[in-house]
Amino acid sequence: MARPEDTVLTEIDKFMDEVTDRIFQLSQENLTEPHIKVFKSGKTKTITTSDTSFLFSKGNVNRQFLKKEIVYPVPYATDVEFGNAGIQVKPEDLFKWVRRKLLKGKGKESTVKRTATNIANSLAERGQSPDPYLQPAISQAKAEFKGKII
Repeated sequence: MARPEDTVLTEIDKFMDEVTDRIFQLSQENLTEPHIKVFKSGKTKTITTSDTSFLFSKGNVNRQFLKKEIVYPVPYATDVEFGNAGIQVKPEDLFKWVRRKLLKGKGKESTVKRTATNIANSLAERGQSPDPYLQPAISQAKAEFKGKII
């Protein structure tokens, strides 16, 4: 026969799964659905989070009893969520992305190099504006689950 404390812990674990699943769902939606982004300059624009298909595909939930962890194990996940003050990127590291995402495979090599260099310089000078996907999901889930805690 199960001890009462084991039953309570099992129910808490189930509730933790429910909350974690909702936060993960919302974070995935935030990565794919259009929303308003506020840039460091103060300008706003309705966008879908910038080039996040890989970030989206790598997101997952690690589960253990009474321990849940939402992870986005890509090197730039924190930069997307919180932005950064300026990062050094080699233009050649951007060539493939520029060809695929910006030029759709149709640009000349000189255009690829020039575009990648401009992006690298901009990232170094201005950094990247935050485009949060996880923190808003946590806030929304907190509001949704408020008062539902056992």
